[in-house]
Amino acid sequence: MNRGEEDAVIDLAGRAAQRRAQRPDAEGWCRWPSLHESVCFHEAGHAIVAAALGRFPQWAIAAKPEISRGRVVFNGRAHIGNSPEQGAETVPTLEGNALLESDFTKAARFCKFMSERGWLSYMRTLYQRADAILEAHWPAVKILAIELREKGTVHRPDIEDIMRRWPRKE
Repeated sequence: MNRGEEDAVIDLAGRAAQRRAQRPDAEGWCRWPSLHESVCFHEAGHAIVAAALGRFPQWAIAAKPEISRGRVVFNGRAHIGNSPEQGAETVPTLEGNALLESDFTKAARFCKFMSERGWLSYMRTLYQRADAILEAHWPAVKILAIELREKGTVHRPDIEDIMRRWPRKE
Protein backbone atom coordinates (compact mmCIF):
# COMPACT_ATOMS: atom_id res chain seq x y z
CA MET A 1 0.00 0.00 0.00
CA ASN A 2 1.34 3.44 -0.86
CA ARG A 3 1.09 6.47 1.46
CA GLY A 4 -2.03 7.83 -0.25
CA GLU A 5 -3.80 4.49 0.05
CA GLU A 6 -2.80 4.30 3.72
CA ASP A 7 -4.28 7.77 4.29
CA ALA A 8 -7.52 6.74 2.59
CA VAL A 9 -7.70 3.48 4.59
CA ILE A 10 -7.18 5.46 7.82
CA ASP A 11 -9.89 7.93 6.74
CA LEU A 12 -12.35 5.12 6.01
CA ALA A 13 -11.54 3.22 9.22
CA GLY A 14 -13.58 5.59 11.39
CA ARG A 15 -16.91 4.81 9.73
CA ALA A 16 -15.99 1.14 9.42
CA ALA A 17 -15.36 0.99 13.18
CA GLN A 18 -18.72 2.65 13.91
CA ARG A 19 -20.49 0.07 11.75
CA ARG A 20 -18.52 -2.83 13.24
CA ALA A 21 -19.50 -1.68 16.75
CA GLN A 22 -23.16 -2.17 15.78
CA ARG A 23 -22.78 -5.69 14.38
CA PRO A 24 -24.54 -8.53 16.22
CA ASP A 25 -22.43 -10.61 18.59
CA ALA A 26 -22.19 -14.43 18.59
CA GLU A 27 -25.60 -14.75 20.31
CA GLY A 28 -27.22 -12.35 17.82
CA TRP A 29 -27.44 -9.35 20.18
CA CYS A 30 -26.87 -6.02 18.52
CA ARG A 31 -25.71 -3.10 20.66
CA TRP A 32 -26.61 0.45 19.64
CA PRO A 33 -23.96 2.81 21.01
CA SER A 34 -24.85 6.35 22.04
CA LEU A 35 -23.69 9.21 19.81
CA HIS A 36 -20.69 9.81 22.07
CA GLU A 37 -19.78 6.11 22.06
CA SER A 38 -20.01 6.13 18.25
CA VAL A 39 -17.56 9.04 18.14
CA CYS A 40 -15.24 7.09 20.46
CA PHE A 41 -15.37 4.01 18.19
CA HIS A 42 -14.89 6.23 15.14
CA GLU A 43 -11.74 7.89 16.49
CA ALA A 44 -10.45 4.60 17.96
CA GLY A 45 -10.84 3.05 14.49
CA HIS A 46 -8.71 5.80 12.92
CA ALA A 47 -6.04 5.53 15.64
CA ILE A 48 -5.74 1.72 15.72
CA VAL A 49 -5.67 1.32 11.93
CA ALA A 50 -3.01 4.03 11.73
CA ALA A 51 -1.01 2.28 14.44
CA ALA A 52 -1.40 -1.07 12.66
CA LEU A 53 0.07 0.59 9.57
CA GLY A 54 3.02 1.84 11.64
CA ARG A 55 1.81 5.44 11.93
CA PHE A 56 1.12 5.96 15.63
CA PRO A 57 -0.88 9.12 16.35
CA GLN A 58 0.19 11.59 19.06
CA TRP A 59 -3.37 11.78 20.43
CA ALA A 60 -6.83 10.42 19.90
CA ILE A 61 -9.52 12.78 21.15
CA ALA A 62 -13.24 12.29 21.70
CA ALA A 63 -14.92 15.41 23.00
CA LYS A 64 -17.51 15.64 25.75
CA PRO A 65 -20.80 13.87 24.98
CA GLU A 66 -22.65 17.13 24.25
CA ILE A 67 -20.16 18.03 21.48
CA SER A 68 -19.92 14.55 19.89
CA ARG A 69 -16.83 15.24 17.80
CA GLY A 70 -13.35 13.83 17.76
CA ARG A 71 -9.98 14.00 16.11
CA VAL A 72 -6.86 11.92 15.65
CA VAL A 73 -3.64 13.97 15.66
CA PHE A 74 -0.31 13.01 14.09
CA ASN A 75 2.76 15.08 15.09
CA GLY A 76 0.78 18.20 15.92
CA ARG A 77 -1.41 17.90 12.81
CA ALA A 78 -4.91 16.47 12.71
CA HIS A 79 -5.29 13.63 10.25
CA ILE A 80 -8.10 15.45 8.49
CA GLY A 81 -6.61 18.94 8.67
CA ASN A 82 -4.27 21.22 10.55
CA SER A 83 -4.32 21.53 14.30
CA PRO A 84 -3.70 25.04 15.60
CA GLU A 85 -1.44 23.78 18.37
CA GLN A 86 2.14 22.60 17.95
CA GLY A 87 4.44 20.61 20.19
CA ALA A 88 4.14 17.39 22.12
CA GLU A 89 3.03 19.08 25.35
CA THR A 90 -0.04 20.80 23.92
CA VAL A 91 -3.17 18.75 23.42
CA PRO A 92 -5.16 20.09 20.45
CA THR A 93 -8.71 21.30 20.91
CA LEU A 94 -11.64 20.56 18.66
CA GLU A 95 -12.20 24.19 17.69
CA GLY A 96 -12.26 24.56 13.93
CA ASN A 97 -13.25 20.90 13.45
CA ALA A 98 -16.25 22.00 11.36
CA LEU A 99 -13.85 23.61 8.87
CA LEU A 100 -12.01 20.35 8.25
CA GLU A 101 -12.74 18.04 5.34
CA SER A 102 -14.81 14.95 6.17
CA ASP A 103 -13.16 11.53 6.14
CA PHE A 104 -15.33 10.39 3.23
CA THR A 105 -14.60 13.52 1.15
CA LYS A 106 -10.85 13.14 1.62
CA ALA A 107 -10.90 9.43 0.75
CA ALA A 108 -13.18 10.01 -2.25
CA ARG A 109 -10.94 12.78 -3.58
CA PHE A 110 -7.92 10.44 -3.42
CA CYS A 111 -9.81 7.58 -5.10
CA LYS A 112 -11.06 9.88 -7.89
CA PHE A 113 -7.50 11.08 -8.44
CA MET A 114 -6.16 7.52 -8.66
CA SER A 115 -8.98 5.99 -10.71
CA GLU A 116 -11.25 8.45 -12.47
CA ARG A 117 -13.76 5.92 -13.83
CA GLY A 118 -13.63 3.15 -11.23
CA TRP A 119 -13.11 5.33 -8.16
CA LEU A 120 -16.10 3.99 -6.23
CA SER A 121 -14.96 0.39 -6.67
CA TYR A 122 -11.45 1.42 -5.62
CA MET A 123 -12.89 3.14 -2.55
CA ARG A 124 -14.85 0.00 -1.63
CA THR A 125 -11.62 -1.99 -1.85
CA LEU A 126 -9.87 0.45 0.51
CA TYR A 127 -12.87 0.33 2.88
CA GLN A 128 -12.61 -3.47 2.92
CA ARG A 129 -8.89 -3.18 3.75
CA ALA A 130 -9.75 -0.86 6.65
CA ASP A 131 -12.42 -3.29 7.86
CA ALA A 132 -9.99 -6.24 7.64
CA ILE A 133 -7.42 -4.35 9.74
CA LEU A 134 -10.15 -3.46 12.24
CA GLU A 135 -11.21 -7.10 12.46
CA ALA A 136 -7.65 -8.17 13.17
CA HIS A 137 -7.31 -5.51 15.90
CA TRP A 138 -10.91 -5.30 17.15
CA PRO A 139 -10.12 -5.90 20.86
CA ALA A 140 -7.65 -2.97 20.74
CA VAL A 141 -10.28 -0.75 19.08
CA LYS A 142 -12.80 -1.59 21.82
CA ILE A 143 -10.29 -0.90 24.60
CA LEU A 144 -9.26 2.43 23.04
CA ALA A 145 -12.92 3.42 22.55
CA ILE A 146 -13.59 2.72 26.24
CA GLU A 147 -10.56 4.80 27.25
CA LEU A 148 -11.68 7.65 24.98
CA ARG A 149 -15.15 7.53 26.52
CA GLU A 150 -13.71 7.66 30.03
CA LYS A 151 -10.78 10.06 29.55
CA GLY A 152 -11.64 12.10 26.46
CA THR A 153 -8.02 12.15 25.27
CA VAL A 154 -5.60 9.25 24.89
CA HIS A 155 -1.90 9.89 24.23
CA ARG A 156 0.52 7.96 22.04
CA PRO A 157 2.16 5.91 24.85
CA ASP A 158 -1.29 4.65 25.86
CA ILE A 159 -2.14 3.76 22.24
CA GLU A 160 1.19 1.92 21.88
CA ASP A 161 0.48 0.07 25.15
CA ILE A 162 -2.96 -0.99 23.92
CA MET A 163 -1.45 -2.28 20.67
CA ARG A 164 1.15 -4.27 22.65
CA ARG A 165 -1.42 -5.74 25.05
CA TRP A 166 -3.91 -6.59 22.30
CA PRO A 167 -1.83 -7.83 19.35
CA ARG A 168 -3.20 -8.71 15.94
CA LYS A 169 -5.72 -11.55 15.93
CA GLU A 170 -4.50 -14.38 13.70
